[in-house]
Amino acid sequence: MKIVSAYFIKDDGNLVNTQNDIAINSCGRYELINLKEVKTFRPDGRDDFQLLYIAKGSANFCINGKEQVAKEGAVIIYYPGEDQNYYYNIEDCPIVYWIHFSGFDVIKILEENNLSNGNIFFIGINNSLTLIFDKIIKELQLTRMNYFQICNLFTKELMTLIGRYLIESGSDFHKQNKILEAAIDYFNEDFNKSINIKEYADRCNISCCWFIRSFKNYTGTTPAQYIINIRMDKAKSLLNSKSFTVSEVANIIGYDNPLYFSRIFKKNVGIAPTDYCMLRK
Repeated sequence: MKIVSAYFIKDDGNLVNTQNDIAINSCGRYELINLKEVKTFRPDGRDDFQLLYIAKGSANFCINGKEQVAKEGAVIIYYPGEDQNYYYNIEDCPIVYWIHFSGFDVIKILEENNLSNGNIFFIGINNSLTLIFDKIIKELQLTRMNYFQICNLFTKELMTLIGRYLIESGSDFHKQNKILEAAIDYFNEDFNKSINIKEYADRCNISCCWFIRSFKNYTGTTPAQYIINIRMDKAKSLLNSKSFTVSEVANIIGYDNPLYFSRIFKKNVGIAPTDYCMLRK
């Protein structure tokens, strides 16, 4: 499991800040690499607020006794004292950002951004959010002058942008995004099959050029590269298990030619599959 995280340490160890309208406690990113599953279970919750953003893959949450799958593009918010019960599976390839915060005006900020009614909100994939998370993490790690105040501003910006994207998700803009979300679901489901992007666009009665351009704006990569990324993530997971040969992995993820798979893997991962296996021993 790859963890990138940073914390604002206070002398009294108190997680609740009543001096600032919003105040950072910690921020980080989880990415499963070797562990098959990671669980978080806090029956009494925490003293502060928590927000999670599923930047990639999916995660599983139990909220009010109901199991729910949060797919990429989802935001999950926990209030102080709320039961927290969720877990990540390596086969879901999750990349999850999280942030803990408090402050005397947090509830008002959440209400202003339509984030006070419920726990799970879908806003779609947006690189600007992950950039803010990364900025907060870096500020907390470097602890330069005024880093606490800057982190608080970034946290407020994060809430405001999430509120904007939540509103946009109910507009015509969102209807277009539903097409892209359907494509993402399809690619994740049938990544090991032969997928022709033009044929897919034609089948959906949409322009291939529009689809490729819109998909790249939405995810940060082209449909073809997105499929390759899924295959490479699956390949790394299978190679990590040490249960399959390189040829078997190639066949499982949709490549008939192991040599071609090796070239694609090296181009996208940086090393050949055989070398990757050696590093994981």
